[in-house]
Amino acid sequence: MSERTAYVNGEFLPESRASVSIYDRGFLSGLGVFERTRTFGGEIFQLDRHIARLYRSLKAVRLDAGLTAEEMHETTVELVKQNKGLLGADEDYFVGHYVTRGPDKAGRATVVILCEPIGFDKFAHHYICGGHVITTHIRAIPTQVWDPKIKSTSRMHLWLAEQQAQLVDPEAYALLLTLDGNVTELTAANFWIVRNGTLVTAPVQTILSGVTRGAVLEIAQHLDIPVEETNFQLYDIMNADEAFMTTTSRCVLPLTRINGNAIGEGKPGPMVGRLQKGWTEVFGQDFVVQALKHIDKDKVPEGEAVPL
Repeated sequence: MSERTAYVNGEFLPESRASVSIYDRGFLSGLGVFERTRTFGGEIFQLDRHIARLYRSLKAVRLDAGLTAEEMHETTVELVKQNKGLLGADEDYFVGHYVTRGPDKAGRATVVILCEPIGFDKFAHHYICGGHVITTHIRAIPTQVWDPKIKSTSRMHLWLAEQQAQLVDPEAYALLLTLDGNVTELTAANFWIVRNGTLVTAPVQTILSGVTRGAVLEIAQHLDIPVEETNFQLYDIMNADEAFMTTTSRCVLPLTRINGNAIGEGKPGPMVGRLQKGWTEVFGQDFVVQALKHIDKDKVPEGEAVPL
């Protein structure tokens, strides 16, 4: 097999033949929810937690996938099995689950599961020098509009925030604030600061409660690192010791600048290093070493050493 397969509405198909209706309300109106997990060594990481969150989103928006959670799990495992042989050395997949309302006349949801190679070269250098963050005038959708725990396919505001941030810094991650100026999350990641030895994260009432975020909470407990869930503002980031993101592809990635200003020492700090090492201890995967095998050395600032 030379082409990846995808699952669409009960069928495993070559990606070149996978399609959905032009009348699908997910396409026409953004009516859908999704999940994205990843593999390590071709094995899916915490699939049960991602599927459980998918089904919580489905329940919240009153969508019926037409599959039980157990059937979704089994189908996903089979799809990854079919595609695993196409992974190259030190490569892994994003595994995406998308459920939309489907065409009105169909009377059933559209279900798509896919495997997308992770583009490590796009972010591997950030483990060395840290990523940059820009706040934009695009604000997080108020919780009075919809609950941020719903992982919705309607993401126009996030795309607009990314565009605005990248006009300032082409590699920047966009950070969204509430209308009151409280920090929520990045466009596809949870955001953390380190303050006096404590991990600080926004309260779950205002963010998507990330599966990777939950993994870091486990690591913090394993390492006896205190965690505080509280509202905080840009002022607190400017005065933080460190900052980092947690997300499916990057796991724990340091952030070293905010709106052009250094965070802490302006380089990846010791707490992020502890969490990255703790990930290996708790979950058995060294995601930094894997990513660095794909590093684009042209993106590493002059004077920074590139680990071999």
